Amino acid sequence: MKLAEFGASRHDGRREYEWKVTLGLWAVIVAAIATFHGQSLPKWLGYVTIFVFAFLWLRGVWVANEKDKTLSLHYRRQAEQLLTKQTESTDAPFAGTIPLYKQAFGFLFDWSMLFQLVTTIGLLKLAYLFVK
Repeated sequence: MKLAEFGASRHDGRREYEWKVTLGLWAVIVAAIATFHGQSLPKWLGYVTIFVFAFLWLRGVWVANEKDKTLSLHYRRQAEQLLTKQTESTDAPFAGTIPLYKQAFGFLFDWSMLFQLVTTIGLLKLAYLFVK
């Protein structure tokens, strides 16, 4: 159970940090709207921001969270088998691998990651509407 709790606590801790970074990015975008009002911003900056945020930040956080959730679930099942004295083998090793296709694009199907991405895109669209 300690290993299951370890995975769950890492996931929870990362989630708090994840939202602080995301809210910080949103604050920077809103500050850019106020600061650069009437000036022009290069279009590539918005695309680069979206790409970096999505594929370097959100994807990385999602993959780490999935590994921690999988670890927690695995050891909870192991503990349940030990406590209920099931005859199945309880010493199965933890694989903890996520298929490559899921590592690359799985975060796009998670509601939290999708919400953060869509909100960021919306704020960037507002930035380009109000700044220009």
